[in-house]
Order: sequence, then C-alpha cells, then structure tokens
Amino acid sequence: MSATLALLALYALSGAAIALAARFLKRPIPARVLGLLSLLPLLLFPESFFGDKTPLPLDHALAVAPWREASAASPRNPDLNDVALQFLPWAKASRLAWKAGEPPMRNRWSGAGSPLAANGQSGAFSPFLLLGLLLPLARAFTLAAGCKILLAAAGTWLLARELELSPPASLFAAVSFSLSLGMTAWILFPHSAVLCLWPWVLFSIELLRARDLAGRAFAALTLCLACMFLAGHPETLVLGVLFAALWLVGRRVSGSLPGGFPILGRTALAGLLAAGLTAWLLFPELNAIAASNRRATSREAPLTRFLSWTPHAPLSLSGLVTTAFPHALGSSIGTPMLPIAPAAFPELAIGCTGTISILLALMIIRPGSPRRRDEMVLLALGGLGIAIGIGLWPLLEIRALAPGIADVSPLRFLAWAAMALPLVAAFELDRWMQDVGSHPRARLAPIVAALCLCAAAVAVFLRLEPLYGESRGLDTQRLFLGSTCAIALAASGGAAILWRRPRRFAALACVLAAAELLVGARSLYRASPASWLYPETPLLRFARDQPGTFRVLGEGAVLYPDTAVFAGLEDVRTHDPVERRDYVDFLNATCGYDPLDYFKIVRDVNAPALDFLNVMFLLAGPGGASPGPRWRLVYSDPRGTIFRSDSALPRVFAPEAVRFVRPAPGGSHNAVERFGEAFREMAGTRDFRRVAYLLAKDEAGVLENGLVEISDYSETAGAASFRTAAPSGRRSFVVASLTQDGGWSARDGSGRALRVFEANGPFLAVEVPGGSQGIRLRYSAPGSGPGLLVSVAALAAGIAVSIARRRPLARTASRLD
Repeated sequence: MSATLALLALYALSGAAIALAARFLKRPIPARVLGLLSLLPLLLFPESFFGDKTPLPLDHALAVAPWREASAASPRNPDLNDVALQFLPWAKASRLAWKAGEPPMRNRWSGAGSPLAANGQSGAFSPFLLLGLLLPLARAFTLAAGCKILLAAAGTWLLARELELSPPASLFAAVSFSLSLGMTAWILFPHSAVLCLWPWVLFSIELLRARDLAGRAFAALTLCLACMFLAGHPETLVLGVLFAALWLVGRRVSGSLPGGFPILGRTALAGLLAAGLTAWLLFPELNAIAASNRRATSREAPLTRFLSWTPHAPLSLSGLVTTAFPHALGSSIGTPMLPIAPAAFPELAIGCTGTISILLALMIIRPGSPRRRDEMVLLALGGLGIAIGIGLWPLLEIRALAPGIADVSPLRFLAWAAMALPLVAAFELDRWMQDVGSHPRARLAPIVAALCLCAAAVAVFLRLEPLYGESRGLDTQRLFLGSTCAIALAASGGAAILWRRPRRFAALACVLAAAELLVGARSLYRASPASWLYPETPLLRFARDQPGTFRVLGEGAVLYPDTAVFAGLEDVRTHDPVERRDYVDFLNATCGYDPLDYFKIVRDVNAPALDFLNVMFLLAGPGGASPGPRWRLVYSDPRGTIFRSDSALPRVFAPEAVRFVRPAPGGSHNAVERFGEAFREMAGTRDFRRVAYLLAKDEAGVLENGLVEISDYSETAGAASFRTAAPSGRRSFVVASLTQDGGWSARDGSGRALRVFEANGPFLAVEVPGGSQGIRLRYSAPGSGPGLLVSVAALAAGIAVSIARRRPLARTASRLD
C-alpha cells in the first residue's frame, strides 16, 4: 500500500508541476481540463496505479532461461520483448549506479563493460528515470508511462489553445495525440519519452511571438529540447526537430507566421544552446555511435537496395493503411501479422490517432468557411510523413541523403501524422461547429466522411480477406472492421442529432476517441504481478554467491544478454544499439559471434578467449551435458545447469611477456583494425597468459614482463582498484579484460598517472610501478571531458545573455516609475 500511495503522490506532484509550468508561461490550464487529462493514464493502467500489478511485459522475463519454467506459456505480446530484454536491464543498471553514487556511464554487467548512458536508449539521465528512483523499478515504469501521457496531453492542449482552437477542439486534440498508438504502443519504450515533448516544443515556439513571454518561452524551448535529448531516443528527437523546422518554414511560406525569420533564428539559437548544455552527454553518444557495430553494418541495411534516382512505386502502402486501420495487417495479438507486413505492429501503427480523428480530418475536403493556413501546413506535414513512411519516390532517396536522418527507418516518419492529424481534426471540428448553423451542407459532412471511412475499411478488408483466412485471423479482423464502422457511424449519428448543440457533439467525439484508443491500447498490455520481475532463483543465487571476481556466459539464448544484471552477474555478451564493433569483432574472431546477427550467440564455448575474458561459469539449459573438457558440472536443477572452468584468468593478470604493436595507419575507431595483422595472430593464441599485444606508437618488439602479484581487486560501474607487487628496476605490465574505449585512466597510490595501453584489441593494459602499490582505475566516457567544457561555456553564455537582456528591461521599468 505504501508503494501505491508513493506512486500516486508522485503522479499528483507531476501533474502539479505541469500546472505550474503552464502558469509560469502565463497559459494556465483549467483545473477541470487538467483533471480530465490526468485520468487518461489511470484509465489505461488502473491495475498498476491502484494495485500491485505492472504493465511491464514480465511474461517475457519468465520466458528467458534460467527464469523460464517448463510450463511457461509464450509471451502474449511478442512486440514488447525489447522492453523486458533491453530497456528494463538498462534501467536496472542505471539505477544501481545512481544508488551507488556513480554516474551511469558504463554498464559493467554486459560485454566486459559497455556504454550505458552513451547508448542513448538507456535513458540513464532521463527525467523519467530520475523521478522513478524513488520507487521500485516496476512502479517507476508505471509512473513514467503516466507522466508521458499526461505531458503529451497537456502539451497538445496548450499548443491547440495557442493556435486559437476552442477548448472542446483542443481537448479532442489532446486526447487523440496522447492516446495515439505512436504514444501508447511505445509507452514503455524511450521513443514515447521524446514524443510526449513534441507538443511542448511547438507550444514554446508559438510563445516566442509574444513580446512579454519571449524570455520565458526561450527558456522553456531550450529546456524541452534538452530534456528530449536526455529522454533517450535520438531518432525521435531528430524527427521532432525536423518537424518543428518544417512547421516554421511552412507557416512562413504560407504567410501565417508574422515575423517568421526572427522566430526561426530564436528557435535555432535555443536548439544550439540545448545542444551545448547537453554536450557532456552528446559527445560521448557521438563517440559511441561512431565506434558501434550498428554504425559499421548500416551500409548493409536491406533498405539500401530499393534506393533509385529513377521513379519507382512506393515500397509499401502499409503505412497509409495502418494509419487509418492499425490492425489491417495484423497485430500479433489475436490476429497474426500478415506475410506482406513490412514491420512489426508498433512500427506500422505509429501514425494511428483513432477513427474519430481520421473522420474529422476527412471533413477538410467539404465546402464551407475558409480553412486556416496553419491547418493546411499541418496537413502537408502529416501527409509528408506518410509519404516517406510508404517509401514514395523521391522522398525515400532524399531521406537517405539527408544528414541526421539517413539511418532513420522510413516508418518512423509516421509519427508526423500522429502529431499533425489530431490538430487537423481539431481545426475541422471547430470549422464544423462554426458552419453547422449557417451552412446546411455542413450537417451532412460527418455522415459523408463516416461512409467514406467505412467504405475504405471494407475495401481494405475485402482486399486482404484471403490472407486473413490463411493466417486464421479472419474472425478477429471482422471484429476490427465492425468496431471501426460502428465508431464512425456512432460519431456521424451523434453529429446528426446534436448539430444544434455542437459543443455536445465535440464532447461525444472526445469520449468516443478516448474509449476507442484506450481499449486499443489496453489490448496491447496485460497487467503482470510485480513479483515476476526477474525473480531470484536457486540457480542464480548459487552462481552469484561463488567467491572471487568472475564473468559468466549463457549457452545459446540462456541468460539473454543484459538480463544478467538482474542476477547480479556479469556477462561477456551484449545486445546494444552502440555495442562496440571492435569488441564484437574480437568475440567473432576468437569465439564465433556474427556481427550481423540481431540476436547473437557465442558459437564456441570452448574458445581460449573466454579464459582471457574471466569467464568462470557457463549457464546452460536443464539436463545439459558438459560441452567440453574445460567445463565441469557444479550445479543442476529443473531450470538449468552451471558448469565451471578452472582455467579462467583473473580480471587483471600479468602476462609473461608483452609485444608492442605499432598502430595501423588510418585512425580507425576500431581497435581491431588498429592492431592490423597482429590481431589475427593474437586471435589464434591458445594461452592468453603467455603474451599480451599492446598498441604503442613509440615502442616495438617483445618485452619479458616482470612478475607481478595482484590482489584485492574490486570494481564498480565507473572505477576499479587492486594492489600490485612488482619488481623494481624493470618494466611491468598488467592486462585487464575491461573494454578500453579510451575512457579508462590509471593512477597509483600517490595519485601519479600511469600509462595505459590498448591490449589484445579493445582491452586495457597498465604499466605499473615497482614495489607494492594500490592502483586505481577510473572510467570517464570518451568525449565527456570536452563535452563538459562546452556545457559549462553554454551555461555561462546563457546566463550572460539573460542578464544582459534583463538590464534594458529594468531600465525601462525604472523610467516608467
């Protein structure tokens, strides 16, 4: 009960903070409106807000060995696997670091130390994650989901009101965008943490036109852009910034933005300031992306083969269809995905804002009072997003050449439709309420739009009916067709009855939209007991309680990469958007670990390199036999087995000799490429203790290493320490199986900096002094130092400009007095 009260209290405080922010910007949200918007998340996840349940797809957690039971059913919604297998583990790793008093820059639980904050999607510095530190992990995700929806709804309300839409139309836009599938299908992903701030950015830009609010609007815009970056999904940030830029340009060209060029300049300046303020994280992210495996394999993306500078048909009309009828190609829940579907349901449904939103937007073609230019710009942006999403020529090719969005999936542009269509529908709702009393034909517009929408739904159904039958989803698709037509006809019938009281029809439209979108969103999730969150098992407790410092390896898909953090174990595998290509190359060359596989496994569990990586235990499925002579059985139960290797090297060890290698020319980000031919020789070694390969510009040859005794090793997310006893009068080196991306530095007990090297490819070596010494290693993400300097400079510049701007205002006020 206390956790439930804490969750509700923090949610209420978040709502109060939104209200205060609106008041600060002199655009207060009526209490009744904010109260209604606050109900939306509670209606979506009532079991999670008021009970001991969670919307997290924890059936995925129980489907992963060694948590899996033999009787476990398959996960209900397969499209949520990334939540359980990536975002939850990254949130857990970030929370562990924060609670230990360290910034979460490094994930010690995965890949011998991989980027954490710098992978972007971890959201390690996200305001939503930081707020959730006060709650258990499962409830923190519930709080984040609620805050995202409320932020999206409140921001859309404020934007619509600033565009001079009526309160009923603004409420409709707020409901339709905040509950759109662009939000709710992704509500547990970092995508929605950025998308929910899009309307706040557009609202802040609108306020830049008000002379008395320009300073506050500029600060709000800068803060929103900075929070969008910290929230954890760079692709959605880039799409939002591009949408805002085209919105401004489109309005300037259409003549609906007086004083457009100054506003464009202030918006760009706010963006530059936000980038400067977050440079301390932006630089590490850019560095991690440049060295990532995904970056190296992006040239081989399947989409590139469709690019052509001669006209071609759209790649697929699926994005157009699913924006209106999200389940038309299946949803993996109740109705299988059709073979023609080019992507998973959440990707295809990003642009869906509900039947009522589409119905109202269709009314733009009716005659009547003039349409506002702002509405036409929004319609063009929504259409442009859909056109890119379906791969229309030459927009697909332009996207592929545009810096910053070349690697963004075309389907992600459907989010532009999710932002634009609710506002277009709100404009049309206002136009209909204005015209219905004076234009008799306006009364027929909702009926005609509903009939057109129903006809389109039937046409799509008939076109795909054979595929529905083959996939055994025909009955479910009939229900979807019937519900779509019923909602459209109910809205049109309501308009026919309530045309004399148009505001009541607007209220009906809000209720119908909310009901449809809430029911659709709730069907994607099933409340799970919080106790399913990677529970403790005897097998994992046995492994974690073993003495010493060691890593583990899961055989095949056992202990899926990143989930080891919940077991308190460190795994050598990784599944990460910025997993380092050189580390993946090392594993592939020594153990078999295909860089092109999405779900990668170690094929050779007997590889000597696993000894170097400090792998002492192999976790396998239940009843498994030892895969080789180096592995002996030490534990077995119905969930799995554990094998132990007695040949694993310590985390830090002294090789018998070191061989210095001059770096290959070219300045590659990839350590394997910098080692050149020497790496291939090293990868074939059978005994990593015998010789270590060190990269050095100014040295060459082989050096016999001093005998170094190492003791008292300990490690945290951002540091490691140990003691060495090395002979005096000769050079001594130790090698650590810690991934060296340029972030590790070393000092001895007196604080003197020690020389560090790249070793055996992407790993760390330290030259240690003679005698007994305490060695301290510290990790700072590459680029964070220069980035911090830029951030400090940006902060100082922002403060200076603010002070300089206030002085003339103060002088003017004193003269008036």
